[in-house]
Amino acid sequence: MSLRGLLHEDNGRYEYGAADHQSAGAEAARQGDQHREFVSWTNYAASLAKAGRPHAALRVFRQIHQRVRDQDDQGHLSAALNNLGQACLEVGELQEAARRYAEALELQGRAMTTSAMTSLFGLGDVARERAGGGSVFYRMAFATGMAAGDQVSAVAVYATRVVGEQASPEDERLLRDMLAAPGAAQRWVVRLQVSLALAAYLERHGDPAEAVELLRGVVAEADRRGAFIDGVRARVRLARLLPRDEALLVLRTARASLLNHLTRSPDQRRSGEIAAEFIDVHEQLIDLLVGHAAPSREDVAEAFDLHEEARARSFLAGLADLPGLAPASVPADLARREAELLAERRDLRRDLPALQGGALRTRLARLDAVAEQLAAVHRAMTPFAPEHARMRQSLPVTLAEVRELLARHAPEGGVTVVSYFCGRKTTTCFTLSSADGEPRVHRAPVGEAEFTAVVEGLARTFNGAPRAFPPLGPIHPRRPHRRSLRDLDALGPRLLPADLGGTPLLCVVPHGPLHLLPVHALPDATGVRLVERSAVVHAPSLSLLAHALSRPPHRPRRALVAAVAAREDTRPEVFEDDARILREAGWAVTDLSGAAATKPAVLAELARHDLVHLTCHGYLHPHDHLESGLVLADDGDRPSKFTDDLGLRQRRRAVLRAADVAQHREPVRLVTLRACASGRLAPEHAGDEFSGLSRALLGAGAAATLTALWNVDQHSSGELLRETYRGWQSGLPLWRALWLAQRAFLTDETRPWLAHPYHWAPLVLTGDWR
Repeated sequence: MSLRGLLHEDNGRYEYGAADHQSAGAEAARQGDQHREFVSWTNYAASLAKAGRPHAALRVFRQIHQRVRDQDDQGHLSAALNNLGQACLEVGELQEAARRYAEALELQGRAMTTSAMTSLFGLGDVARERAGGGSVFYRMAFATGMAAGDQVSAVAVYATRVVGEQASPEDERLLRDMLAAPGAAQRWVVRLQVSLALAAYLERHGDPAEAVELLRGVVAEADRRGAFIDGVRARVRLARLLPRDEALLVLRTARASLLNHLTRSPDQRRSGEIAAEFIDVHEQLIDLLVGHAAPSREDVAEAFDLHEEARARSFLAGLADLPGLAPASVPADLARREAELLAERRDLRRDLPALQGGALRTRLARLDAVAEQLAAVHRAMTPFAPEHARMRQSLPVTLAEVRELLARHAPEGGVTVVSYFCGRKTTTCFTLSSADGEPRVHRAPVGEAEFTAVVEGLARTFNGAPRAFPPLGPIHPRRPHRRSLRDLDALGPRLLPADLGGTPLLCVVPHGPLHLLPVHALPDATGVRLVERSAVVHAPSLSLLAHALSRPPHRPRRALVAAVAAREDTRPEVFEDDARILREAGWAVTDLSGAAATKPAVLAELARHDLVHLTCHGYLHPHDHLESGLVLADDGDRPSKFTDDLGLRQRRRAVLRAADVAQHREPVRLVTLRACASGRLAPEHAGDEFSGLSRALLGAGAAATLTALWNVDQHSSGELLRETYRGWQSGLPLWRALWLAQRAFLTDETRPWLAHPYHWAPLVLTGDWR
């Protein structure tokens, strides 16, 4: 069964391969065969990693390690630790990776074993990630493997490491000898690793033309084998060595292979994690298309569509799964069939992560069948409701559709989209105004690492760092100017295009760490902050914006406030007095505060309100954003803020899930999360998927959210919200109401501290701006 699983993986059917490995592991456990059980479950975790799901793989490797410990299985403990170290390394958890490799090495003592070789290679990888070193560990690992008699593995693994180090002519000879060795000819993984390493050496130190031919051979063999991931990665490497036109052709082929793989995935909600592993494909394509002085209109249009395609794929899949009726223009039989199939797909996916073996294979086969039937339904729907059909197929919007979207929904004076794609060293910004519909490109020499450093620095500046040495307290609300915003201010002139400010509204579409950056607080080259020129709203993607704007707005009338502190909070009134803010702004308020803020009470009121203002602690589900939510009162008792300890029954009673919000026929116009850093998002992987309550609620169908990027001051944030709510309730568009409140802070001469971004910049409006 494990062999069949490996064959499924060779054909890119990783879910089916994983199911076979699970079945093999369960059967081995029934027979008491610890070795076969360990191998099968290790193959299962490795299958997740091969499918581009490193975080899921890490969770399984942790379980395997714990199982080996529980069974006192000393024979597999070193391997379990090395595997866990590698999984930690893949997701950037360097400290734990180093600890696991060191534990495995200590178990070997002074023995020259394959396991010791693996540990040393892993410690070299950690050293390289931390400080750009690792050569000493790599050479020790190589010598250990050769002494252990595992020459094939020693050379193959060493080959993948010397690429980033000071490779020598001796290394080149070693790699060439390895390719000619009989053992390498029989092992594709070894031949692949050695070929890629030799190609990298030739690129840097030898003959690039030979490197190209070597990589062409790798691509051809990967295609023959149906090795999807190997083929994509080899094409990315090959494209770097080719002339522009040929490189574009190679990368477009890699992209087509990636999209084909994503469409075959039974659970599209995982597609973002898979796509993120190959973000290099989109980054290189965009660089080739617009990374030169005068890109053509066609190249800019293609790059624009690519940058939208690369972002938030799992998010689109979540939207495609939302309950809801097809537009009235769709024939009734098609609408009914779509609703039936969508409901069945949601049911089939609900407990998919918990299934194993044969039950999982059966479920996957049914999901494949439902996907085929839905595809046929949506093809038939397209002539009647093309936008709906596109959304249900998780297809991103195109440049032409964004032009039409802006023309239809632009406010008086116009709107400009400012959409980013954040690369390793360069960020590409596309601007598109409703006035002319012609996209413009701005390239900023700022990469992901610098943005991340600025975001982390801002969190320390505003929230403090009590565990640092020396510890840093939170910012003083009356003296915020004592803390420098130098790094944030330095980004503005480089990141903001010079032609912004021609419209009163800017819609920023971030990418990667830019989701966590207050772009509206960035200054231009003259020192004027962006929000002083234009109002700024956000959208996770243009595709989500199109979905949010597809529903007609109506004037807001009623507000629901649900506010409950945790039993550990020493000042519950900080959480439970927010109804006053809405009443002072002139709203009719339904107040569910304290013990009254139960899940049934809130659900009963949702559909009757345009604005839902929530002040409570959050719960983030590790696998499904629709299962994330907010912790409400539990049968009249305040909940605990330690949400990771909540049991299943308690979560069902007390957590208002995003899925619960999604069940309402009339989506909420605005959800405000007034909690500490409620808009903070955590990266799920290397792409553009971030977990957080704001993202969960938007994914559940909320038209817009208003959340905070850092821990807000209770007094100034309450005032900012009150004035925003007052303006919106009086008839102003939501974006203008927030903008006027922010500008009032900037110009308040009697309270000059309010002009600091700490007070007016934390709240971010995301989604429908109307």
